[in-house]
Order: sequence, then C-alpha cells, then structure tokens
Amino acid sequence: MASKKKSASPADTTYFPPSSAPANMTAWRAHYPEAEAQRTIDEIVAGLERARQDGSSSVPHSTFEDEVGIPIKKQPTDPYVWLCQAKSLWLTNVGPFEEVVLKDLRPLEVFRQINMLEVHTTPDANLMPLGLLSQLKTLYVRGGELSDWSWLSDLDEIRQLQISASHSAHESGVPAQRFSLAKHKKLKRFQWSGHFNEVEHLELGSQVEKLELYGHVEDISSLGAVNSLKHLDLRGCQVRDIAPLLSLDRLERLDISLNQVSSLNGIERFSKLRLDAEFNCISDFEPYRQLMRKFPDFAEEWIEKTSKKQLKLITPEARAVYDDWLNLEKWKALADVLDASGDPMGKQIHLRLANDEDCDLPFYWARGTMTRDPSWK
Repeated sequence: MASKKKSASPADTTYFPPSSAPANMTAWRAHYPEAEAQRTIDEIVAGLERARQDGSSSVPHSTFEDEVGIPIKKQPTDPYVWLCQAKSLWLTNVGPFEEVVLKDLRPLEVFRQINMLEVHTTPDANLMPLGLLSQLKTLYVRGGELSDWSWLSDLDEIRQLQISASHSAHESGVPAQRFSLAKHKKLKRFQWSGHFNEVEHLELGSQVEKLELYGHVEDISSLGAVNSLKHLDLRGCQVRDIAPLLSLDRLERLDISLNQVSSLNGIERFSKLRLDAEFNCISDFEPYRQLMRKFPDFAEEWIEKTSKKQLKLITPEARAVYDDWLNLEKWKALADVLDASGDPMGKQIHLRLANDEDCDLPFYWARGTMTRDPSWK
C-alpha cells in the first residue's frame, strides 16, 4: 500500500525565498555539494523534523510562532522555506539538536535574516560564514577553538554573546578561542567558558552589563574598566584578589565562589551587592557585615553558611596549599592535619582526592581548576 504523501502547508506555496538565497531545497543542496556541507544540511533537516514531531513543545517552532506570527500547525513543512523565514535558529541546546555537532557552516550563510543563532561546532570548524549574518543580535557558539575568529568583528549588532568549549576540547584541554570584542559597542552580555588564563585581550567595552567567565583568570585587573557591569560571575576562575573590582560602582551581583579569595576588604563600599563567596579562603567576614549593616540578621545567616565552606589559612599546611594550589600532595598533607584536629573539611578533601561520589567539595576547587591528573577518572 502506497504511503500517503505529506500535504504542503499554505505557507510553503505562498512564500518566495529572498533573491540572494537559493530558490529551494534542491538548489540549496546543489550550492553546497561537499560532503560535510551535505551533512550539515542533513542534520538541520532531520533536527527540524524531530522538532516538528514535538508539536507545541518544540522550542524552534514555538519561537517561530512568536517571532513570525504563524501558528505551529500552519508553519511551512518544507524545512528550507521554514529556515528562510525563521528569525531564531536553535541548532544546539534544545532536544532535537542536542547531539548535533557541525563542521561546515557554509550552508547557514544564506539565512541572513536571522537575529539569533545557537550552534555547536568542531574545534577546527570554519566559522567565517557566520560573519555574513549581519543581523545577529544573540549568538552562542560552542567549539571553534582552532578556528579563525576575525569574522566576529563584522557582527556589530551583537547584544548577547556566549562562547564555550566543544566537548572534545573540554576533555582534552585544548586552549580556548582567541578573539577581540573591541568593536562590539552594543554588547551587553558576554559569557565565556573554556581553557583560558587571561582576559585582557578581549578589550571589553565599558557598556557591558553582565559578564560570566568560567576558566582560569588570576589577573582580573582589566575588568575594573568595564564600569557598566551590574552582574559579574567569576566562579572557579582561581581568583585571589578582588581589589580590581572595587571600582565597579554599578555592581549589583558578584559571584566569586570556588576561588582562592582570602579577603573581602573593600566590599563594604558598595551601596547594594548580592555576593556569593562559598569555597574560598576567607577568615574575616567583617566587610560583609558592614556591607549588610541594614540587614544584620541576614548577614549573620549568610556568614554562618559561607564560613563553613572556607579553607582557613591558619596552618602552615593550608598556606602551602594556597601557595601551590594544584599540588595534590600538599592537599593530602592539609587533609591529614585537618582530620587530626577534628575539622570536617579534612574528610571532605580526602574524599575529593579519592574521587569519592560522597564528597561535597567541587573537584574544580579542591583539585584545581580545569586540571586533570592520572588518577582522575
């Protein structure tokens, strides 16, 4: 019995692609005959079909409805026609595209109307075609560690930018992407995660309001010039000194947890600041009391909770760890001393060193940010 042919949506027959784009799906494929380009097209088409089957729970199609004004049931069934009208293109971070990793991004260059793109690429992907998507305001790229990022300076409409390590680069320790944000005068939110150890080359503009960094950044002095910052997240970056941040008068939220900060001196100067500082080396919380002097009960509750999750620098063994943070032998010596004194932190460090699942310490704090050793499984 012959299968019933899927009927076309009215949106398929009434829409005409832009003059700069291939006329239809067949022409789109013919324009990019290379194997990797064909695989990119196959992955996108298959992902959109999976998303369509999700019905009203499909993030790509529900977003299309909100932005283009066509209800899900009346949207184009032809993937190419749909892509030519879409404003947002989710090619990762949603169920239908969760495992999709692309290497050849050239087939995306024809969809120049999109203003939001999320994509997961290989470390050596050619990202240059993304520079042609001049209307992008929101961009998320996972991967491209070995790629040329000069194209990024062409996207001067970007407001939100998120760049992170590909799965393979994260596991193998490949250094993070290299790029500059000096020309992005409209950029408000930036998130970067990967294997990097300095941020000065980013040349962040003073207009950035939210910044999230997940890497190894001991020197944060350049962040003091980003004076529009309201939200700053430096979790697990191995930061020791927050003094460069004290000039950020507009700061409202600061997360320095999972670092090596030993002093909070100066934070009392802020008029309002929500602070997260668990898993550091802080002993004196008086600056926080001064910051929260209008809310003393909340301050004491916060201090009690946070104080329990600090590595107190009151023994030679603790100072030795602080001075040589990635030395696991020194962590073991400290754990022995803490155990002998009855400090529960000693047991937790021993559990972390043994990679015990019952440990409450995050491995990227007590074992060293973004590092691995032969015993780590």
